[in-house]
Amino acid sequence: MILLELMKSIKNLQKSIFLIAIAECCFSQPLSLNVFDYNLQKFRNNLGQDWQSLSNISSLRYCYRVNGLINRIHVKKKNNIGAVSFINNFYYNGYFSFFNIDFSSISGNYVNIKDSGIGFRNKWFMFQIGKGNESWGAGNDIELVLNKNSMPYDYFMFGSNYGRIRVNYIHGFLERTKEGFNRYINARGLEWTNNKSFIIGLSETIIYSGLNRPFDIAYLNPISSHLEIELNNRLNIYGQSNSNAVWQLHIDLLILKRLRFSLNYLLDEFVIDPDIETKKENGSAFSTELLFSILHRSNHILSLYFSKFYVGTPTFRHSVGTNNFVQNSKPMGWSFGSDGFEDSVGFNYMFKENIIFKISYNDVKYGEESILNRPYDIYNDYEEDLFPSGDVTRYHYTKLEMLYQFNSLVFFRFNSSFNMNYKIELGVTLS
Repeated sequence: MILLELMKSIKNLQKSIFLIAIAECCFSQPLSLNVFDYNLQKFRNNLGQDWQSLSNISSLRYCYRVNGLINRIHVKKKNNIGAVSFINNFYYNGYFSFFNIDFSSISGNYVNIKDSGIGFRNKWFMFQIGKGNESWGAGNDIELVLNKNSMPYDYFMFGSNYGRIRVNYIHGFLERTKEGFNRYINARGLEWTNNKSFIIGLSETIIYSGLNRPFDIAYLNPISSHLEIELNNRLNIYGQSNSNAVWQLHIDLLILKRLRFSLNYLLDEFVIDPDIETKKENGSAFSTELLFSILHRSNHILSLYFSKFYVGTPTFRHSVGTNNFVQNSKPMGWSFGSDGFEDSVGFNYMFKENIIFKISYNDVKYGEESILNRPYDIYNDYEEDLFPSGDVTRYHYTKLEMLYQFNSLVFFRFNSSFNMNYKIELGVTLS
């Protein structure tokens, strides 16, 4: 009898804990590129809306204020490649729990899981574990290191929001190479915001690798720096050539809800004493964007923007090639890798929050040292030389994208570049 009452009490306690968790926590997930809301949220941020949730050290996240289960199905077509995606979210009082799976079926047999995971969040704490990628950086689509368009990886993340100060941390496994090298990623960030018009932040991103190298617990400390860990020989591999770090400054500024200035500045290697380190250049990069909202009416929003990427020749490479900032042979940040620059000008237009039209002209130059060409090769040297290096590729393209949301359940997207590579998507939401 006593045992029965004890089991009953334990069961009631478990129910109470579950109800408290549901009431106090929300399960967290970045906004998927495959939803209309991703582009809608960017328009809102450009006008000064939802800046209390905008962050330079975290991906865009859902801001729903509804309860219930929402399922999304996306059918895609790009040239001769087809894909299907499924996204499931459960929302509770503006927060949500989720189990998400986004996979592509290519050529009938190959299945690639792109995004999946679980997590939770309350007003000051967030945790997530799964497969996907993060997008860290100021501005719209000018990320230098962690880019939403990169190849996915397995990682866990936790962060805290203390009102004006925010912190975030991720640690994950990138891949195992054919030669048996395990590759990992670790990043941490700190930022300050007034929640209205200004954000400034600092972040550190690390790639470390090694032959059959296990997960390195030295990087689990979210307030330690790469330099402190490596120079004090606290890694699970002795020496100073087994990991690669970059540091970034992020600035996002909104003026009169019309003009938005965004800047990401990155350092890879730094010349401390130019008299000793003669003819050596800094390993650096930056991206910037200036966006002006020309028209802002209840039904019409039109903006003009200018953006620029600059990534130095040796930036993102390392003395050990498996520590380069690539994932599955593709750059993790700027789509053209490194050793080059890109200038862009474009217009964005939205009508009644259900039609979005975007067009841009882009001018790209990158050299033969770009990690786009030889993703796992080491850098040649840090000596100053011509930029971009060697044989230079010049690339002009016009990008066109149109999105139309028929209703809350169905949307359509079409995008194309000047060489007529096209992509058509149809999204269906069931709630």
